[in-house]
Amino acid sequence: MSCKTGEGIETLQTEIAEQIRSLPHVSDLLPESYFRVKDHLATQRKDFIDYREYKKLCCKKGVADEKHQQILIRFLHDLGDVLYFHDPQGPYHELRDTNILNPEWVTKGVYKILNNLELIHRHGVLDRERLGAILSDSRCYPPSRHDFIIGMMRKFELCFEFPDCNGQRLLIPELLHPNEPELGFDTKKALNLEYHYNVLPSGLISRFIVRMHHRLSPKPTYWRSGVVLEIDGNLSLVRADTQRGRIFVSVLGPKPSRPRALAAIRDAFAYIHSTIPKIGPEEKVPLPDKPGVVVSHSHLTKLEEQGEESIFPDGADHKYSVRELLQGIRTAPIFDVFLSHNSKDKPVVRRIGEQLKALGLRVWLDEWELAPGRAWQEALEEIIQTVGSAAVLIGPDGFGPWEVPEMRGCLSEFHRRKMPVIPVLLPGATKKPDLPMFLSHLTWVDLRRGLTKAGLDRLMWGITGQKPVP
Repeated sequence: MSCKTGEGIETLQTEIAEQIRSLPHVSDLLPESYFRVKDHLATQRKDFIDYREYKKLCCKKGVADEKHQQILIRFLHDLGDVLYFHDPQGPYHELRDTNILNPEWVTKGVYKILNNLELIHRHGVLDRERLGAILSDSRCYPPSRHDFIIGMMRKFELCFEFPDCNGQRLLIPELLHPNEPELGFDTKKALNLEYHYNVLPSGLISRFIVRMHHRLSPKPTYWRSGVVLEIDGNLSLVRADTQRGRIFVSVLGPKPSRPRALAAIRDAFAYIHSTIPKIGPEEKVPLPDKPGVVVSHSHLTKLEEQGEESIFPDGADHKYSVRELLQGIRTAPIFDVFLSHNSKDKPVVRRIGEQLKALGLRVWLDEWELAPGRAWQEALEEIIQTVGSAAVLIGPDGFGPWEVPEMRGCLSEFHRRKMPVIPVLLPGATKKPDLPMFLSHLTWVDLRRGLTKAGLDRLMWGITGQKPVP
């Protein structure tokens, strides 16, 4: 193809047209009233409109049905005419009533906060009462929209709320002090892993800190390029070196639970990497007696699959066991919570799972994680033996045919390794549930009045062991 001569351009145009025709909804017919709403919004000079105002406009332009109003706003979001983040079940309640007509309004507001000298001097500690002074222009950023700006920062992992301030104080990790504190962390005795990047974005470790803030150590320890976490009784040190393009992970604590702690960290990084096109880091395993020498994790996995028992890495002076190098760094996912339930309760169980995932937890739900063609009994046995906790969900129809065996497996792990098992009463469950004897003595979570914040906070407490702040 040549732009100079035009050779191949016609073929390219034909191929593009074919691809467009194959896209979903391209040939769908839309009501003319949709375009009247779209055209009206395009002429507005506002930065945002309330959802109530949008509904009034729809009714005025002939889109009176609420279902069609929802379909239209999602179309407008996909087209880029409106930014729409309304999710009734999502954790970001600040985003539910504002539709953005000018995306730059959001960007400028966020950067006003990130570039504020006062916040830089305070190393990222933001009091909500200071937002008026920071955003300054009350016409452009009225107080009624401050929560929306904060909600966007939370959604894109730029900040998190301090647990003891009732949402009135937040931390922006990108503005933390740059110096690493004295830690006294013995990485030689730890389970270690490294991420090697061609280019390591400076904001990646900040996003990780936000994503994992519910796992902070009892004495919160963080700085601009690192954090100390407590996961399943282990202290985990995560540090970034942006100049060298490296992230170093060290997990120190009880050896049986180290793999679960490392898996939670790897899962968080895997999610962040999935949102950054072509970042492609490589996981490296340091040699236990020569940590300056590392081996590709994917290469070790291939060697194990091929039955190779040892490897002589470049830079080493002897062979190493492939199995021992991979010990504790398996690719099999390890989850925070297993949802045991009756299939008749699937819709509400799915909603609970989605909300827990939005809060940063790794949730095992059969329809999400059970691979086609695999014996489900084998998969359930494996997950019950490795999961961090189990929620036994009880709805109006009681227990499903396989829920009792699942519960017994969970209770076995409860006694073997103190795994939390949490009975959960779903909407519609009986007022005095007939819990089996082996569940009745456990503290349960009551969601019979709906998926309330208080109920979900209590469930999070059972899963993570961290009590929510009232």
